[in-house]
Amino acid sequence: MSNTRYAPPGAPISFERYMSSPEYAELRGIPGTTVAAKAQLYSDARKRSLLFFLHSLSVNESGLHRVARTLLPEFPTLTEQALRGLLTDLCINPKTELQFSDEADVRSDVPRIADAVREFQDSYEDRVNSEFIFTSMGREIFETLDHALATGKMVVIEGESGSGKTTATEAWCAAHQGQARFVSLSGINHKTGFFRKLATAIGLSAGKSKAMDMQVRVEEFFRRTGLMLVIDEAHYLWPQYQRSYTSPELIDWVNTALVNHNVPVALICTDQFAKLKTRMEKETGWTSEQLEHRVRRYKKLPSVPTKQDLEAVVAKLLALTWSPQEQKWTRLGSAPHPDLVRVVVGYALTCKMRLPTVVKTVEEARYQARKLGRSYIIATDIRTAILEYQIPSNEAFQNVTQSNGPSTRRISPNSLCLVQSENCSIDRKLRTTASPSPSVSR
Repeated sequence: MSNTRYAPPGAPISFERYMSSPEYAELRGIPGTTVAAKAQLYSDARKRSLLFFLHSLSVNESGLHRVARTLLPEFPTLTEQALRGLLTDLCINPKTELQFSDEADVRSDVPRIADAVREFQDSYEDRVNSEFIFTSMGREIFETLDHALATGKMVVIEGESGSGKTTATEAWCAAHQGQARFVSLSGINHKTGFFRKLATAIGLSAGKSKAMDMQVRVEEFFRRTGLMLVIDEAHYLWPQYQRSYTSPELIDWVNTALVNHNVPVALICTDQFAKLKTRMEKETGWTSEQLEHRVRRYKKLPSVPTKQDLEAVVAKLLALTWSPQEQKWTRLGSAPHPDLVRVVVGYALTCKMRLPTVVKTVEEARYQARKLGRSYIIATDIRTAILEYQIPSNEAFQNVTQSNGPSTRRISPNSLCLVQSENCSIDRKLRTTASPSPSVSR
């Protein structure tokens, strides 16, 4: 049989001929089943966490290149490629024993590498936690996810769209990559797509695999590792079509294949989760007792963030400055002027989806700043973002979506809603802060 991946020198260009190249194979990450087998050799939770942390980075961050580059200065006698190879061996080679320097011969490279990775993992998780803005809602999410992980049970977190639940969940998972895996269904509600998502999240090849084959491998991975599975947009686990005559197989799979085997599970959803459950019971006769007795906590989040939460988010976002090296807003500057925070928060309080409004306003202001060559935001950027783009855009979208009904109320820049507790219009506040103050981040 001919090999379609081979092409003689001088043959016409074929993109597929390069897909088996070792350079690309490294970028696809380490297979999860291999790491799971290596982790079973250790009962020490810290060592298992380190293996799964490296595995997660290999899948999500272009292989182990970034880790190797970060640790390379500590190992001047090694090349980046050699260090990458040792990190991979640490994850999958049963003969490369995972030991730390306080329990092994420090003259060996492996214990020193294990120590370095342990310190890297600690600093990585600390950085994620320090960069996350802990709102009251975020704290509730973190506490509920901590409970699921500690008890090995299932929790459900329900919140409205745009409430910030996904951002908080992703931050928690990023800080627990040695203990949990995150997947977002994002509209996928069929068996093949669901298991392909899970397989990709744990580093398994899923290109042409059948749903049943992927299901078997995914089940084996989570049962052997005990890693927590966090599913965002979990309302897509229910059949979405109007008439269904069979039981919800994805929900049943979570119940029987994971929770029954002590795999911690967190379902992040909107109120559609409960509505679809009720419809399923009416249409099929399926009963939810099996689901209900497995759910240890059902956390319903507040419908809107508090003003204090919005102020904390705005202050953190406005304090970030542009990093030319990373080409994104990551550097923490000085605290923004309080008036700028009040203006953005005041505008967000007039909108239905407050946190998304905050994010979109700051992103638009950042765009205005970068367009003018600045690496920081000033009051003029915020004024332009709100008055010239956000308000007209929202009004236009509302008019389009309500074209069959009465025209929506027009919001004039000269008659904006009052800033809550300030008793002054956003337009006036923006004009009074139009010039950058010394405390604005530069």
